[in-house]
Amino acid sequence: MAERYAALLDSWKSAGERARQAQRVLDERFDAFLRGEGPEPDEQERVLVRKLHAEEQAALQAALDYVQASVIRK
Repeated sequence: MAERYAALLDSWKSAGERARQAQRVLDERFDAFLRGEGPEPDEQERVLVRKLHAEEQAALQAALDYVQASVIRK
């Protein structure tokens, strides 16, 4: 159980880091756009950030589901 749970947590943490990094990049691009220093981020960039946040949430839910299933079995 511990190895599977650790793997699920690692997956969640990794997904979270990817989502946060993409969000930082998008935020920086929006800031530059608002300062008149670059183009507005396109829809593809915004969709990517939403997708990565959804992946993070799915990874967290998988870890929570695993814990819940482990508790119910006992």
